[in-house]
Parts: sequence; structure tokens; C-alpha cells
Amino acid sequence: MRSYFSLISLLAFIPLLVPVSNNHQPTAIDPEPLMAPESLSENLYKSFFDEKVKAYKIDYDSDYIGQSIWISRSEKKINAKYFAYKQFGKSIHDRYSEWKEGKKMVLSCSGAYTYSKSDEYPTGITVDNGNLVNRSIRDDMDALVLVYATGGIAVSDLDEGDLYLGSLKKRVNIRDRNDKYEFLSWAEEEQATVFQSHLLAYTNNLRIGEESEDDRAHRRILALVKDKKGELFHVIFNIREDVSLYDISYTLFHYLRNKDNNVIAMVNLDTGAYDILEVYDEDNDRIDGIHGDRSFSIRKATNLITYYFED
Repeated sequence: MRSYFSLISLLAFIPLLVPVSNNHQPTAIDPEPLMAPESLSENLYKSFFDEKVKAYKIDYDSDYIGQSIWISRSEKKINAKYFAYKQFGKSIHDRYSEWKEGKKMVLSCSGAYTYSKSDEYPTGITVDNGNLVNRSIRDDMDALVLVYATGGIAVSDLDEGDLYLGSLKKRVNIRDRNDKYEFLSWAEEEQATVFQSHLLAYTNNLRIGEESEDDRAHRRILALVKDKKGELFHVIFNIREDVSLYDISYTLFHYLRNKDNNVIAMVNLDTGAYDILEVYDEDNDRIDGIHGDRSFSIRKATNLITYYFED
């Protein structure tokens, strides 16, 4: 399997978006990746939480390459929460451990990139439950991920510059200085939680350009999709082979579209400095075989996306 992923070199990595028109339709055919969507398959591994969570093993040409965890949001019984940074002298793990007492956990994984292991700040603009963590906007990251107090997740395309703030009944472009400060005031008032990442796909369009063969690693991607019946899923793809971000984004995007899924957004999650993933069953026992790098303990987490079940 690994020999397959080192066949030929790709074009140099372009960390910006592929050229698009105003409606984000590609101006040219997407470059062919080394991976073919039709060679990808998912096989059910385990179903739990009344079948609202399903874990699959992912094969490529019959070779095992990782897992996918499909979380149904149809009844809103499984909700998300994000811990962006340590607070009030408490580490992420301390905050997480206190918060999860009495809860049925579903999944926990690293989210935003971290600058370094010395400062542990998440890269890009970040707000944690109304508390400002990082005010700097990364120009090469077009996904603004909003985690609502109600447990939902939404993704805004910063390249469009039309983030809608419902309570203010207006749209803002947070790359504009004045709009950014208005947004941060809104986030504090609304106790919002947001972080920034790479936007891989948005509104049924692939949004990532090619990257170099040298940039190969394990990957984790959060996809927000609706199936052909209109049911909303949050999907975590956990790829345990070293692949380029463009290859796996292209392949997963077209795999989802070929199955008539509406791809609302796909964003990149951190598997570099802190490759953490834990999945749990109804008894809060960890699911065997689904994990990040075993050398990374959740106790060392610098930020966490979590999902939990509520009756």
C-alpha cells in the first residue's frame, strides 16, 4: 500500500485556494490525484448510540487505510463542544475532564493547528466560549469553524467575506479590520466558540489546490454532509496512511458526491503536533482500533473537538 502513495511527484504545494469564479465554480478541471474515488470503500465496523454513530473501516483497492465515523445530527442528541485553550490555570485536559463528568462521550480529537509545543496557541483566529484566544487571522486558512452552544457546527468561507451574525442581522468580512473587531465583540457577547483551518471543500465544490509529494502525512478531515434524504451528518475521516492533503481531499470529496451526498463543507484537522483521536461506546469504553498516534496522550491536548450524547 505504501509503495502506491510514492509513485510520482505532484506539482509544488499551493497553500491558497484554486482559482474560482465569483460563484466558486472551478475555472479549470481539477487536477487528477494519485487516488481514485471509485477505488475507495467503507465497511461497517461498529454501530452504537442507537445507530446514531457508525464507524467504518476505509479500504482503498482492498487495502486498509483508516476509518470514518458518521455522527447523525438529525435528532440533535449528539452534540459538539470545542475546547480551544487552557483557561484559569486549567489545562485542556483538566477542563475537559471536569466538563465530561456524567456525560456519555462519543468522540474526542485534536482540532486546530498549534503554533508549537512551547506556546500551545491555536493558529488563526480563535475564540473559546466568548474568551479571545488568538485575534490573528491566517490568510492561508479560509475555513472559519463555529461551534454553537447548542451543539451544532457551521463553517463559513472567509474568502466570501459574508459571515452572517444572526443576532446583529448583518454580514461581516472578518478580514476587514472594522468587521473583525465587530465580530470579536459579537463572539464575546454570544459566548461563541470559533477556530480557523484549511477549507478543503465548500458547497459542493472542491476548494484545495495541489500540493507537493513531500507533504505527506496521516490526515483527519471533518466533513459536514447531508445524504440524499436530507439527514445531516458530521463525519470524521481518520486516514492512517501517509497521503497528500490534496489527494485525500479530492478522493473523499468525489467519493461523497458520487453517493449523492450534499457536501456542505470539509475542513482539515490537526494530525501533526498533536494527533489525538478517541472514540467511545455507550459505556464510555474506548473503541478498539480507532485512534490517532498512540504516543499522543489526550492529557497533552492543546485543543479538543468533542461529541457527546444527550438523551
